[in-house]
Amino acid sequence: MAKFNLQEYEPVEERLERFHKDYKEGRVITEMVEYSDERVVFKAELYRNFEENKPWATGYAEETRGQGGLVNTTAHLENCETSAIGRALANAGYAPKGKRPSREEMLKVRNKAIQASEAKISNQKTNTKTSDRTKEVDMDALRQIKRLYSLTARLHPRSQNIGSKVTEMVVKKGYPSLSRMPKEEIKAIADKIEKKLNSMEAQGTR
Repeated sequence: MAKFNLQEYEPVEERLERFHKDYKEGRVITEMVEYSDERVVFKAELYRNFEENKPWATGYAEETRGQGGLVNTTAHLENCETSAIGRALANAGYAPKGKRPSREEMLKVRNKAIQASEAKISNQKTNTKTSDRTKEVDMDALRQIKRLYSLTARLHPRSQNIGSKVTEMVVKKGYPSLSRMPKEEIKAIADKIEKKLNSMEAQGTR
């Protein structure tokens, strides 16, 4: 996040006071040049006296509802108009050297950076939760696979290749490999083998 001191930037109000002090008949005319449910654009014009027919300086500003801090959630029109006036005053020379943006503009920069940072953290948390859930699913599937191998080994104690026995059962179910089989299917096969083993032990056939 960019670091800067808001106190080093002038509020639009202070620039406006200096303008009116320099030009007693000075005028500021604003115009909303674009408006939609989400976006607004304002134009501000400065006139040094009543005789001036063309603006001495102009400035434009754009705001999006809900972006750049709480103020744009409730008053993005007013905020945009103020920013346009600040821009016009900066273009007229009412801004410290190297500090053309007004304090209001820099506040929006800071708020947008905070919003972006919070969104990034939120996305990281979501991705972490998703990753954790995936790991939980993978661990559960691994447990079922180990259980299937263990039960298959008990069912075929003399077999030299338990893997081939497991593969046979997987293929019979229509899957090319164990890794492609849903864990629910693996559990179902393991449950069936376990039930068969319990029945055999109860009958004394093992």
